[in-house]
Amino acid sequence: MGKGITLLRDYWREKEILTVVLELCEEVAKQAREIGKVGCTVSFSVRYSHNEGGFHQSVTLDTATNLTMDIYRVCKRIFHKFYDG
Repeated sequence: MGKGITLLRDYWREKEILTVVLELCEEVAKQAREIGKVGCTVSFSVRYSHNEGGFHQSVTLDTATNLTMDIYRVCKRIFHKFYDG
């Protein structure tokens, strides 16, 4: 299960971007909890506007989860690996 969004404008500030990421993580985690599922692999992708590229990475956790903050921590770590301002 997953969730994606196309933003109406470009986001540059880390705080703004991570707020959107947290909201998406909560939606995915809530959906998983509602159907009683957990997952081991977190995939996180960002595509830049105007076909300027982006990044994608997946991380497999040691323990399956459906907790928002577990998923968010992984996404945040991936984000920081690629984010350069």
